[in-house]
Amino acid sequence: MRSGTCPKCRGTKIILAHPPEYGQNSFEVPMAVTAEPRWILSGRNPRYGKGELVVYVCRSCGFVEWYALDPESIPIGNDYRTEVVERSKGSAEAAPQ
Repeated sequence: MRSGTCPKCRGTKIILAHPPEYGQNSFEVPMAVTAEPRWILSGRNPRYGKGELVVYVCRSCGFVEWYALDPESIPIGNDYRTEVVERSKGSAEAAPQ
């Protein structure tokens, strides 16, 4: 979809959207994969999450694809509620790292 063609219906009218978080006074906060868990103590503003999410929507059939911007910047760990799942060579299933 990022190339401008829907993989489902081959439509070429694609909407790019930056979905916001919804909640009290948060409409301007972009949706993200994760954020600083202890932002008050760290002094980091939670409005700047890690891995901002964008969606591509096919105008013809409605198919949606989500993508994270700058995936290399997404922190990994329990505090962020993230983990790397990587398929090991020769394995049919992914294994948590």
